[in-house]
Amino acid sequence: MEAADRTKFMKNQEVLWYNLSIAEILAELKTSPVGLKLEQVTERQKQSGPNELPHEKRLPRLKIFLRQFSNILMLILIAASFISVFFKHYLDALVIATSVLLNIAVGFFQENKAEKSLEKLRGVVLLRARVIREEQLFDIDARELVPGDIIDIQAGDQVPADARLIEVNNLETAEAILTGESINVLKETGRLSENREKALIISDQRNMIFKGTLIVEGKGRAVVTQTGVKTEIGKIATLLKTTEDEKTPLQKSLTVFSQKIGIIIMILAFLIIGLGIWEGKDFLEIFLVAVAVSVSAIPEGLLIAITVILVIGMQRILKKDALVKKLVAAETLGSTSVVCVDKTGTLTEGIMRVEKIFTAKEEYIFDIKTKYLEVPLPKEFERLIEFSYLCNNAVANHHGADRESWQFVGTPTEKALLEAAFRFEIVGHEIKHKYPRVSEKPFDSFTKMMTTVHEHGQGKIEISKGAPERIMTECVAYLQSGGVRPLTETVRTEINNNFVKYSLQGRRLIAVCYRAGDGWIFLGGFVIQDPIRESVPETVRLAHQAGLRVIMITGDGGLTARTIAKEVGLKVGRDGVLLGEELDALSDFELEKRIKDIAVYARVTPTHKIRIVQAWQRMGEVVAMTGDGVNDAPALKAADIGLAVGSATDVTRETADLILLKSDFSVIIEAIRQGRIIFQNIRKVMVYLLTDSFSEVVLILGSLILRLPLAVTAVQVLWINLVTDGFTSASLTAEKSDDDVMHVKPRRKSEPILDRQMKVLIFIMAAVTDLILLLIFFLFIRVWPHDLTYVRSIVFVSLGMDSLFYVFSCKSLGRSLFKIKIFDNIYLVYAVIFGIVLQVLPLYVPFLQKALSVTALGWAEWALVAALVVFKIGLIELIKYVFNRQNNKNNLLWKN
Repeated sequence: MEAADRTKFMKNQEVLWYNLSIAEILAELKTSPVGLKLEQVTERQKQSGPNELPHEKRLPRLKIFLRQFSNILMLILIAASFISVFFKHYLDALVIATSVLLNIAVGFFQENKAEKSLEKLRGVVLLRARVIREEQLFDIDARELVPGDIIDIQAGDQVPADARLIEVNNLETAEAILTGESINVLKETGRLSENREKALIISDQRNMIFKGTLIVEGKGRAVVTQTGVKTEIGKIATLLKTTEDEKTPLQKSLTVFSQKIGIIIMILAFLIIGLGIWEGKDFLEIFLVAVAVSVSAIPEGLLIAITVILVIGMQRILKKDALVKKLVAAETLGSTSVVCVDKTGTLTEGIMRVEKIFTAKEEYIFDIKTKYLEVPLPKEFERLIEFSYLCNNAVANHHGADRESWQFVGTPTEKALLEAAFRFEIVGHEIKHKYPRVSEKPFDSFTKMMTTVHEHGQGKIEISKGAPERIMTECVAYLQSGGVRPLTETVRTEINNNFVKYSLQGRRLIAVCYRAGDGWIFLGGFVIQDPIRESVPETVRLAHQAGLRVIMITGDGGLTARTIAKEVGLKVGRDGVLLGEELDALSDFELEKRIKDIAVYARVTPTHKIRIVQAWQRMGEVVAMTGDGVNDAPALKAADIGLAVGSATDVTRETADLILLKSDFSVIIEAIRQGRIIFQNIRKVMVYLLTDSFSEVVLILGSLILRLPLAVTAVQVLWINLVTDGFTSASLTAEKSDDDVMHVKPRRKSEPILDRQMKVLIFIMAAVTDLILLLIFFLFIRVWPHDLTYVRSIVFVSLGMDSLFYVFSCKSLGRSLFKIKIFDNIYLVYAVIFGIVLQVLPLYVPFLQKALSVTALGWAEWALVAALVVFKIGLIELIKYVFNRQNNKNNLLWKN
């Protein structure tokens, strides 16, 4: 190949091969029907590289482990642990380190487990290809193919590269992994347009075959046009590499929260050190005080609690037939406000079935829920089904004696017709013996019909099925009431109107006729559809009730898409359907102006899907995208959360955040429900733990301002935060949801994890109750002097007991303690009992008394502690009552 030719060859990716004739293609690629020369192959392999796609390897365990440190709060805890070791506060360091290790262990275990589950779903197959080179047929590794190679293909083959067809014999392909549509594509060889620059979407390129798709029927030959990353599937893989992963709302919220905690800790530490130096105190002493305040400000149990909440959420979602790959993705589901749904296989069953059959004068509606129909049919209906069974190349295989074990193999349309015959029990060798097939003329895009010839008695009978408009032009009579009648213009118009009616409903139509003498006789027609899943309309209703916007994205035409959208319950207005070509004409700004009015996108490409997802994201929405084909993968990656069905391609599974093990739209809604429960529980735990942490900061800062000894020590703070509170906060993670969790709108992406009312609640609870404790501490130290250990013991026990009983009020942040089921979470009840034991134990066990610097208390002190607990619970219930009267009913936090 000359240098000029090579340059031209390497720039051929912009050529619209489907608009060229076969001769033009062969000339463009410097090849011929007998194949390339071996020296050409060698040269082109150097230029184009191997015909393969980059594939994702399993995430290394080390990377999964290191990912657990990607939280600022985690780094703050690690720093606090090292500082404690440096100043020989080994117990403090041990407790903090335990918190860190537990969080890392739980997170690593769950994400590694999810990665292993994904690994089991992956499969790697070495693809072979039959190629003609130098007039010989070779069987080679498909990675060795180059543009210009002539490949031989037949039913059962996976297409090894993008190629332009030059020979076909009844060739049909399944292109669902690229287009998302289950209907097979009948291929041809002619150019599709005289205009070389007229671009067509993949599903309209009928003279092209694409890498990764499947040959389901027939055979042919094609010239390779693109290999590797330049193929259509390769472009999608490249698009995946360039699409950045979005951080989840929880990750963003926790990052902001951790930054604020870090800033607060630094300000407090520098403030304390500055005050100490100004007052002339020893630097080491004041530094230790700063460490104590820092430790008190960190909610050590928060990371563990959040991790446990996410793990429980993952397990609950798994029980509902969905696998969450990353912990944080579980919560993102609860924030989802827009669900972009791939129609085929998600809203529909992905299987073509007969919905109705009709003759010239009558109609019969199938109940697709009933497998076998034990009803007599009029003679003309029976004949229609019999003849559609005879003019059919689909076959039924069985693996057992009962009818349920039969499986249908063939094109989707012919399988639908064969299934219809089975449902009426019009099957068996006796029919084929009665009408033995003599010959067949396959369906093609020119005649738009398939014809079979059968022996019958002393003569022959021809049966044809195909496009209604083609069949009707051939027919001169119709069968009715057991007799043949002339097809008058009136009857012809009635039949055609029937076809038009169903066509406008987006249905697939097949007409059947036969000829035993001179003229064709119309038998009837079949209305075929990909049925909507039974649960989908109700699930869509529940989604709307939950404030979710469901968007259908499909490769279907606009009419079919609109019809299906209305049937599933989507709200499709006058301008509610947008075609891919119309989307191309819109700028991003124009799309954002119209996007809220659009419920359906039809005839779309992978790039369109990404634009749709990103447009919603720019509107501040949290977007989930469902899909199963390779064509969905880039949009799944761009979405806040990608949802892949269990039968999805490897690329799609690897890209998705959640894998639906059962292809049921209701699984998505249940996963979103669990995600909302997760967020509720995270907020409850945060309010609970931050109230404690803020209380401890108030006590320590108050002690410094009043020039008192510290009211509570660092090790006592850690005991309360991790040991006493640890079990209760962990049990709070298992809280169930209230019934109305799916009756409210999703939270906005911009909504902080701690809203204004939560901050007010934390501040009031900490400030008021701890000012009382600080007053008691001041009185017992300065006014009525007591032993410091004794007074600290009262404060220590009061903080712990307040926390243990306050947790019941945190079960619902919006409803009164007296209106909820206090004991429905048995784990929480046991945790509170265990926490009481752990809070009391140090007061009476000698080695714990020494470690925590506490002493035993009498009945009077316990009565004081009980009074403080009752006061705190009463105060929070009063605050909740006030907020409930003022709060917007749509606020999720205060409804639950």
